[in-house]
Amino acid sequence: MKRFAWNDSWKFKAFLAVVFLGSAVALPFVSAERLIVTLIGLALVGFSGYRTVRFIKHNPWDNARIRKVNWVETVVHVVLGSFLIYWIWAQDAELGSLLGYLIGGVFVARGSVHFYSDQNKETNDDVAIFVLHLGAIIGGTYIFFDGEFTAGVLLGFIVVMLTRKAIQNGL
Repeated sequence: MKRFAWNDSWKFKAFLAVVFLGSAVALPFVSAERLIVTLIGLALVGFSGYRTVRFIKHNPWDNARIRKVNWVETVVHVVLGSFLIYWIWAQDAELGSLLGYLIGGVFVARGSVHFYSDQNKETNDDVAIFVLHLGAIIGGTYIFFDGEFTAGVLLGFIVVMLTRKAIQNGL
């Protein structure tokens, strides 16, 4: 099983490399906010698609209320991702600090729904998933109430994280 996970991880890393390389090529021609907001919208819609497939294949919850809460969250992610893409391309308007409120709300909602769902499951997830969702609630709350989180701040964070990862892997 571990070998299978390793074989699939290169596909995800290759996909991320293509996205980052494509973003670097597109950055001189498209504003940073337009690029970042588009990527966030696509990530929300893609994440929702992944969760939908997982829900259909595995149906991890026996409780109907938990299933509904997770489906509502998935639909909200699709609507929000579509709204972000529509707003930045069709309306041709910047989101400014509204992006921080939306992203912070998504993080808090994702963490809250995870913990609500997890408390009613027979099996618990591993420690990394627990810490990730706890961090989502804490970070989302900070982003939401900070009020100054914009696409430029997010772009700076992404550049720092990618640079750190490149140095860690030996460029």
